[in-house]
Amino acid sequence: MSTTRAIPRPDRGLERNAYTHLTYAVAERIRDRAGLDTRGMAAFLGVSEKTYGRRFDEGVLKAAESLKLEMLERVMDTACEVFPDQATVRRWLHTPVVGLGNATPFETLTSISGYERVRNSLYQLAHGMF
Repeated sequence: MSTTRAIPRPDRGLERNAYTHLTYAVAERIRDRAGLDTRGMAAFLGVSEKTYGRRFDEGVLKAAESLKLEMLERVMDTACEVFPDQATVRRWLHTPVVGLGNATPFETLTSISGYERVRNSLYQLAHGMF
């Protein structure tokens, strides 16, 4: 008799269209939560404001844009466990961190390795190692 174990899905309730594309509505929720304006969101995703506006018409983001937003969302979720409120999380996202080479966590979230560095920084803060 074989047993099959379900592999947990890491999507954490994010609305998707297909497997790797977040919906525009989710992007806007994350944008609002991060305290970004449209220009800041477009810059974070590496697209122009006009292109970001087209994502509204399309209803979904591209895979690479979705990945960046997932990293941002997960970092904010973890930061909410470390900091007392969302306003502090937003401030921390845009404050240079010595452990990140004096870059902000937001600036560092441009790659998976940057995401890992930001997460490690949060874990160090949570455990009093800064």
